[in-house]
Amino acid sequence: MRRCVQQKNNAMTVIQLPMSPSTNNLFVNKGRGRIDSPKYAAWKSQAGWYLRRQKPPRIKGPVSILIEVSSRESNDTWDLCNREKAAMDLLVTHGIIQGDHRPIVREFMMQWADCDGVRITILPRDEISSTEEAAE
Repeated sequence: MRRCVQQKNNAMTVIQLPMSPSTNNLFVNKGRGRIDSPKYAAWKSQAGWYLRRQKPPRIKGPVSILIEVSSRESNDTWDLCNREKAAMDLLVTHGIIQGDHRPIVREFMMQWADCDGVRITILPRDEISSTEEAAE
């Protein structure tokens, strides 16, 4: 496992995680509530260790996020968007981003990619604002 990549004065962070489970398989019903499925619990543990080994910085404030999902590890029936929730929740749980609500995640994109598992690129919005202002 490589350490996470940080570029442009540590502004951009790239994190590699194992393939996240589908949103459809994250929870199971138990009594009147829902709990993590065994598959999701195992993924959270494994992905948490991947994250810790990469030592990504904690990013304060608004961010833009790109999640790339391995096209090699998927098939044509998979719904790309169903791979988002587990990955985003992991970032929040481990304090990499402050939340996944509108004031924090200002821009979000997903795409299939030639990568392993799930690759997440995080860019602080103040970096984007500076770049956009310089272009004007």
